[in-house]
Amino acid sequence: MVANAAGPFVLIYMLAMRMGKLEVVGSIAWFFLVVNLFKLPFAAGLGLVTGESLLFNLWLAPAVVLGAVAGRWLLGFIHQGFFEWMALRLALLGGGYLLVT
Repeated sequence: MVANAAGPFVLIYMLAMRMGKLEVVGSIAWFFLVVNLFKLPFAAGLGLVTGESLLFNLWLAPAVVLGAVAGRWLLGFIHQGFFEWMALRLALLGGGYLLVT
């Protein structure tokens, strides 16, 4: 269940492929959607996904959609160079955290 810990490495790979910020964010979103959908039956089998948790997630769905729309809008204001600089620093920070925990 630690597949999402690959986030910093996926980000570094995509930036190394010289992908634009929209392609990076979109590809990472699709990648982790597929990974998390694959994990869903296992999480349900472990009792981590219940009817109550699904109802709570449904209640939060509008916030997810709003966040996606706002994030896409805000991404238009961020320069590609700054995006890469910040993404690499945050990936380094996240990867470092994974090493010490």
